[in-house]
Amino acid sequence: MKLLIILASFTFIAPISVLTELNTKCYAVLQRTVTGYGDTKGSAYADASRKIPTGYQQIRVSFFKVGYKWQCYLTCKK
Repeated sequence: MKLLIILASFTFIAPISVLTELNTKCYAVLQRTVTGYGDTKGSAYADASRKIPTGYQQIRVSFFKVGYKWQCYLTCKK
């Protein structure tokens, strides 16, 4: 009888733990790219970093020479 109660309790507990594990692994990552321009790489980076939205973290930086100015791409994630 005790064995039957133990087995019955495992059938109720096991599905709940599986559902909670699946729920914690499902999430979305929001990415956004901001650009900045400047005469130097530093000023282009400063211009782009001012435009990062609240709550986002920088994950990648790219610099390109456009004419006589520098262009900075910052990729951010939330």
